[in-house]
Amino acid sequence: KHGMYGHDILKLAQSEYCNAGNGCNPADVLRALTELSDVFDFSLRVDNSATSCVKYNVPANFSGGPCFEAALKLTVPQTNFEVRGSIREDRYLNVSFNGSERPCLDLT
Repeated sequence: KHGMYGHDILKLAQSEYCNAGNGCNPADVLRALTELSDVFDFSLRVDNSATSCVKYNVPANFSGGPCFEAALKLTVPQTNFEVRGSIREDRYLNVSFNGSERPCLDLT
């Protein structure tokens, strides 16, 4: 919107930024950040002064814009199983997990 990335995770969970139109459910995100913070560990690294990342603001360019990396670690309770994922502003996505078992995540 303004050529800069937000860095306040709780603010980004508000419906102005997180809504059905962009595939985000604010209630679920807020629950993951608060009530289920022992299961979901979310981090956001933003460098709005960078000039080396993909620029999506007008005029768009493959370089010259600010950078971000959003990362999530999911830990299945009562197990050692973890899934880690991250995405950057250039849409590079990285997902990894430990072990060969994939237990169910019951959040009820």
